[in-house]
Amino acid sequence: MNWTARSWPAVLWSVSSKTALKFAHLQTTRLTSVDASMGCVAYGRTLWACINSVDAIGLGWEWAQLDYPQNCLLVADAMSVASNLRFVDAAMERFVSANRSTVYLNTLVAALDWRAEVARQAGLKLD
Repeated sequence: MNWTARSWPAVLWSVSSKTALKFAHLQTTRLTSVDASMGCVAYGRTLWACINSVDAIGLGWEWAQLDYPQNCLLVADAMSVASNLRFVDAAMERFVSANRSTVYLNTLVAALDWRAEVARQAGLKLD
């Protein structure tokens, strides 16, 4: 998958940083082909950018809307959140593992109120 956020220059981020990253929506795309037999109503990609850092930091992921539970909007693959963030230990000496990086990226996504914005941009109805 070709994600814009990964093509931005890498930004090192300490896992012990006390600064909360704040993100704003950049773009949401709704794809035309979905797997309705699997209960998928809509599918797409979304890209967000950090607004409180001097460095360009991005987050991107694929989302899916399911028909059950009714209008459930979720990250399609939590293991595939893309970003140019590179997490390092508190001493800024070693990169953290890919598994730990995935946890940190999903924590950032979970802190966003992204569902309402993605639904609005993609023309989805959420109840």
